[in-house]
Amino acid sequence: MAETRARPTEQRTPEAPGDPAAYELAYEEATRALQAQNESLDGLRSRAGVILSAAAVVAGFLGPQALAKAGPEWIPLVAGVLLLIATIPSVFVLFPMTEWHSVTGTKKLLTDYIEGETPATMAELHRSLAWHMEEDWDSNEKKLIVRNRLLASAALALVAETILWLFAIIYPRAA
Repeated sequence: MAETRARPTEQRTPEAPGDPAAYELAYEEATRALQAQNESLDGLRSRAGVILSAAAVVAGFLGPQALAKAGPEWIPLVAGVLLLIATIPSVFVLFPMTEWHSVTGTKKLLTDYIEGETPATMAELHRSLAWHMEEDWDSNEKKLIVRNRLLASAALALVAETILWLFAIIYPRAA
């Protein structure tokens, strides 16, 4: 005798007692949230590349001009420190992230939900995936916040370095 199964959109279980369409919506929203988070990381990495490029241009063009003038010895030292403050966090942002979650492995889906002793219904699958994706989003968000703050400090250091080099170039020194 063939097993009759309820259609996924109509089936409710103790693990997914709510409306199956609501679980599907939650899953779709969790998917969108992780996708948006990945796009934020990509944007952050793009900005890190811009900051690195700008730091190289500023140091390469303004630094030699400022150093050609006789001036206080602290300016190159402070500018060098600001250059490091601008570049090190930017490079850190560009490194691949460990423990960044953005997908659920197919093997895990197959073994845990689809081919297990008691296969999950679509509502259970959507509910469980949405739940775990939210946990992944929370974990990722903490890492993203740290990288945002690091990149903000790098941008501020770049601005300060630029101002310092311009100050050294523009203002005359006492002979």
